[in-house]
Amino acid sequence: MICRAAIAVAALVGFSLLPAASYSQVTEKNGLYDFRVKLVAGKKISYMNSVVALGGITVNLPISMKVLSVTGGKATVETVTGPGTMNGQSMGQNAVTEKAVIDMKGQPAGAGSTGTGTVFGSIPSKPIKVGATWTGKAPTNNSSIGMKDITATYTFVGVKNVKGKQVAEIKITIKGAGESSMSGSGFVHILTADGLLATSKLSMALKMAGSEKPMTFTANTYRK
Repeated sequence: MICRAAIAVAALVGFSLLPAASYSQVTEKNGLYDFRVKLVAGKKISYMNSVVALGGITVNLPISMKVLSVTGGKATVETVTGPGTMNGQSMGQNAVTEKAVIDMKGQPAGAGSTGTGTVFGSIPSKPIKVGATWTGKAPTNNSSIGMKDITATYTFVGVKNVKGKQVAEIKITIKGAGESSMSGSGFVHILTADGLLATSKLSMALKMAGSEKPMTFTANTYRK
C-alpha cells in the first residue's frame, strides 16, 4: 500500500508542481510580472521527481516533455512519465505517454489532448504583482488513490538570487479531497533567464481511505 501511494503521489506532485512553469517566461514592467509559455517545436526538457516516504522508501519518477509542433500560437506537447524506481530497483511499470494542445498561457486549447494532458498546470492569466495569489487544478484522471479534487494555490513571492542564478519563487499549497485526503506546501523556483523550472520542494501528508493516520512524504523535482 505504501509503495502504490508513493507512486501515485509522485505522479501527482510532478504534474502539479511543474505547473507554474515549464517553458514559462518571466518578464517585469512597472512592477508587474508577466508569465508566458515559450513554445518552440522540438524543445525537450527532462525532470526527476523524487519522493521520500515512510521508512526511507524513495520513489524516483522521471518526467520528460517535448514540444511536437507549434501552429497559430498553440503547441502539441508530449509528456512521458516513468518508468519509476523504488530504492534504485525497477517497479515493473511501463512509462505513460500523454499529449496535450496548449496555448501561450499553458492552458488546454481545443481538441488533441489525451489523458490528463495539462502538464503545465496553472500560471496567472494577467501580469501580477509580488504577493499575488491564484489557483489551479491538478489532473487526477489516472489517480488510483481515491482523490477526486486536488487544488493547488500559488503565491508569487518575488524574484531573488539563488546560487548565482536569478529565479522567480512561487509558494504552493495543495489540498486533495475524496475517499482519500491530502495536504501539502512548498515552492518552485523558475529561472528567469530561460523561464524553465529549476527546482521544486514539497512536504505532504496523505491519508488513505480507511487509514487512521496520514502518511508523510517529501517530494523534490529538479531539472536534469
